Amino acid sequence: MSRLLSFFSLLCVSTALSNTFAQPSEASSPPDPLYVLPLWPDVMPGNNGAEGPEGRNNCGINNVSNPTLSIYLPENPNGAAVLFTPGGGYRNVCVNVEGLPQLEGLLEQGIAAFILKYRLPNGNREVPIWDGRRALQLIRANAVRWQVDPERVGVWGFSAGGHLASSLSNGVGETYPAPRDLVSKENHLPNFSILFYPVISMEDSIAHKGSRRNLLGTDEPTEQEIREYSTHLRVTEATPPTYVVHCEDDQVVPIANARVYYDALKQASVSSELRVYETGGHGISVMNTNPEWENQLNAWLAKR
Repeated sequence: MSRLLSFFSLLCVSTALSNTFAQPSEASSPPDPLYVLPLWPDVMPGNNGAEGPEGRNNCGINNVSNPTLSIYLPENPNGAAVLFTPGGGYRNVCVNVEGLPQLEGLLEQGIAAFILKYRLPNGNREVPIWDGRRALQLIRANAVRWQVDPERVGVWGFSAGGHLASSLSNGVGETYPAPRDLVSKENHLPNFSILFYPVISMEDSIAHKGSRRNLLGTDEPTEQEIREYSTHLRVTEATPPTYVVHCEDDQVVPIANARVYYDALKQASVSSELRVYETGGHGISVMNTNPEWENQLNAWLAKR
């Protein structure tokens, strides 16, 4: 608990930091990253078979073969850091709407922001998780350089990126086999988690079938695969404090995903909050329809 108190006491420098997160539809051009780092040295574990140039579309990037970490540092750092894992159904990495529009709100609060361009499964379900772990380790390995407290590094995931964030929060997946370098010795678990309209379950009744298919490579996963990659079934008392946002009218990812994850968090006595909005659907409309989300998120952070 002392680790969590340390994080929140320094993160919430003020309870009056409302309206700091840019709304995606109104956001000015986001700042350029200070720099963009490759996640891996010459040896990159796993292979998702991506060939040819990476693709660009309205939401972001696809056919990712070169995972990177984009670094955005605040002028007045308070030591906290957030890693964005954008969604896209494990088919795209939607950085244009999930990550870039929200990062300035973090920077204004003194929170370092990092955007992960992760490899998409394309037949290898481990590579997004390995890229996420490596990103958290890379942030901690550069903690002094970037003025980050390694005990206050969180993850903020959206949709399928919420599944990735909750996977990172619960140790889902195998240990990556290489490289054995100094970065790989760092902690790969987040200290807190923010999940917006997350994909959680691989169970038929509530799964987002596209994300499940793209992650697991099948429309008919085995019971073992369902258990391993349904992150609500992986929650323990070691799962970090979590804030979840979802809408009742989400026609893409059923709100039952958020509810089963929240129930699992409460059962494990993990500090958590579920914020449900009646309307907003899925994606950036959640934030545009419910502008109060930013005050509420700040309040959750402040009362920690």
